Amino acid sequence: MFWGNGALRVLLFGGFGVPNIGDEAILHGLSAFYSRNFPATRLHCITANPNYSGLFWGRGSTSHHFSDILLHLRADPTIRAALYALDFDALWDQLFLRPVDTNTQSHVHILRRVVAQTDLLHIAGGGFLRMPHCIEVAALLAMIAEKTHKPLLLSGSQIGPFDPETRALSEYYLQRAAYCDLRMERGMEELQRLNVRHSVSTDDALLLALAPAPLRTRYTNSSQASIRINVQLGYCDGEHEQNKSTIGQVIALLAAHRGKSASFRILQCFPSPPVSDFDALSPVIREFDLDPASVEYVDLSYMHPVDAISEVAKGDVTIASRMHAAVLSFLAGRPCYSLTHGDGSGDRIEFIHKQFESVSVSPFALASPSDIAQHALEVVAGDRAAIERKLRRQANRLANAKARELGAIISKLSGSPIARRWQLPN
Repeated sequence: MFWGNGALRVLLFGGFGVPNIGDEAILHGLSAFYSRNFPATRLHCITANPNYSGLFWGRGSTSHHFSDILLHLRADPTIRAALYALDFDALWDQLFLRPVDTNTQSHVHILRRVVAQTDLLHIAGGGFLRMPHCIEVAALLAMIAEKTHKPLLLSGSQIGPFDPETRALSEYYLQRAAYCDLRMERGMEELQRLNVRHSVSTDDALLLALAPAPLRTRYTNSSQASIRINVQLGYCDGEHEQNKSTIGQVIALLAAHRGKSASFRILQCFPSPPVSDFDALSPVIREFDLDPASVEYVDLSYMHPVDAISEVAKGDVTIASRMHAAVLSFLAGRPCYSLTHGDGSGDRIEFIHKQFESVSVSPFALASPSDIAQHALEVVAGDRAAIERKLRRQANRLANAKARELGAIISKLSGSPIARRWQLPN
């Protein structure tokens, strides 16, 4: 099953939808996970999105873009019809046995060859079951895995709500999986209905804690007279409008405390969204007459995930509406307060908070502005280093538990032994 040196051969597929720090983080985290748990792993990384860099996915890995497959699937009515009819014999014949567009045929055969030389197919990250253009490629990979008798593992992805057009493809894809380790979100009942073996992940980016060396960040703001707040509003107009008033109230409450000054670090997790977090906060900045020098804009969207954690660590606390910033904040050892978000991120952040409930200074899930302001002031006035140590210790405990779970599943699926040197300090 393995190459002569006993290496585990893994095909890691990710990069769905819009490039963002969250999907980069899970790919980076999983490549680090394999390097720790299965040191001889040969890793191939592929993506359906040509905008992904593939630079963060592990040393010695190779990456490919397969956007041409996607274009051909959507353009060829015969192939598309076979895909949506779940007629995979016809699809296999059309893709691999008949002449097709030269460029696409080249890509498809590369994909088939890579899968054939792989021990495990691991698909990770993204809300791909919401995006027809992504589930089509994922279903194609599942078909090739089934035809070549390769196990399929899913990690860190959102499930549901299913798109009506792609429900049958989604169900086929999920039922091909030997195991699912997915985000806590709507749709878990679908997995139970389909009788898919699954577990609920703490969340995708928490796998960053599996990096080969424990991340070490320390508070650089030693002043108790000032507080630095990381702010991440969201992705679209609705989120910004919903959350700007909360941020404004927090600013007002902090400004009411004499002798305290606040500066704000705007965290951008998605590249070039319809409205940037900085633009959305500009009216708040003007309304409260903030010094522009007290507002810093930080673009995390194409940043190496470890560097992103270091940037988040420059703040004292974080206010976030998306999981990306919330999990990065916890991994940086910084308390995080959750803003509401309509796509379920608020629920996932609350789930994360519950994992940290043993921390004496607990972050607030879906907190009120007065809670956020009061707790932020307590953080600055207290032992920030102790808070950081407690959050990091809990993150390492969660990461170790996830490593044991995933490692055992992968070892069982592949027959490859697990290394015993990956434990992170508690």
